[in-house]
Amino acid sequence: MKKLLLFFVFILNTINITAQAPTTPSTNLNFNFLDGNNLRLSFTKGNGEKRLIIAKAGSPVTAVPADGTDYISGSFGLGNEIAPGEFVVYEGIGNSNIYITGLNHSTTYYIKVFEFNGGASTTQYLATSFLEGSQATLTNPA
Repeated sequence: MKKLLLFFVFILNTINITAQAPTTPSTNLNFNFLDGNNLRLSFTKGNGEKRLIIAKAGSPVTAVPADGTDYISGSFGLGNEIAPGEFVVYEGIGNSNIYITGLNHSTTYYIKVFEFNGGASTTQYLATSFLEGSQATLTNPA
């Protein structure tokens, strides 16, 4: 019996179970609070369990998250840099009142919102369809 149990544990550890990628992107992006060094956004979520937001200053985001990769988010410039100048600023289940901090005043920031399912090595992103937009910060922080 002990050998049979060890065999099943071995089999379960060698099978790579991945999540299914979402099929519906987020929609209806709304920037509902602006300041000189941060902004707040909301949107209608798609059918993923979670969302990943990438931001870039000055030009549109070109990066696409890689399946099987978990990213670390943070204030602009502190989260994972997926492509030069393109940072993960949010990773989670939310879709309203998401603050992006660490921004420079009088600068236009471009964002992309990706839906995803799973976690760690099982992460699957909807990378072919996504929500994107841009917004300039105010001249000075309030």
